[in-house]
Amino acid sequence: FSALLCCILCGLWIILWKGIGKFCGLILLIPAAFIIADAQSPDILISENHKLVGVITTDSKLYVNNRMSEKFVRTGWKKSLGLNDDLVLLEEGEIPTLNGRCDPEACRFVIKGQNVSILRSPYVQKQECNWADIILSPDPINTSCSSKYVIDIFDTKRRGVHAIFISSS
Repeated sequence: FSALLCCILCGLWIILWKGIGKFCGLILLIPAAFIIADAQSPDILISENHKLVGVITTDSKLYVNNRMSEKFVRTGWKKSLGLNDDLVLLEEGEIPTLNGRCDPEACRFVIKGQNVSILRSPYVQKQECNWADIILSPDPINTSCSSKYVIDIFDTKRRGVHAIFISSS
């Protein structure tokens, strides 16, 4: 938001000022450039109805749990992240770039030292709560969970789209 504000102020300065002072407004583009260069992309994205979960890797690949639904959302994520490659489906088996694996019950991986679990079955909730720091579930979480962060279907229904930024510490 602050980068946009700097650009707007720069544009207004150039439009409203006369003479050589017009170009002093270009100075406002310098902080905007630094703000834009420092922008971080999220590590995990969750769609509004929890049908689509995306995980962004360090090599700028977007792994999704579903290629059949939410085509508009997938396209928006690709454009906003500046990705040209096709999306990679979270399939059963090892996923080396995410340091994890998927099975019919859940996808488990480690992002910046945090254990993340995307549940596919409500029957493994208790087991995943014991392992994961972050749990993403398309079903309601019925058990008391010791994970730091739990995002289930009710969270996305109440609060909409989620973008999760994981710090490296």
